[in-house]
Amino acid sequence: MLKNAGTVQSMSRKGNYYDNAVMENSIGHRKEELFHRVRFLNTDALTARLSEYIRWYNTERISTKLEGLSPVQYRAQALAAKLLFGSPSFVDQFNISALSLFLEIL
Repeated sequence: MLKNAGTVQSMSRKGNYYDNAVMENSIGHRKEELFHRVRFLNTDALTARLSEYIRWYNTERISTKLEGLSPVQYRAQALAAKLLFGSPSFVDQFNISALSLFLEIL
């Protein structure tokens, strides 16, 4: 079935489920926050809601693990600190337009 869909199964060592722990946790949160008690009428409605959820998750949702910031704010803060105090080679790895987007969100 996977081969017919053009995908390759990812496999770790036998019995090692830790490889998927992060993804399973993420999917679990998404299912609980996005799909719980909701039935979408069509794929367009699902796609729109999923896009809205991803935008919210990355730009508005605060996290105690990220010092009360959203993921985008936390990354922008880390990037700004690297730009101010880090090495020039670090700056070369980032697209300047992406940096401006992060700073606009702050």
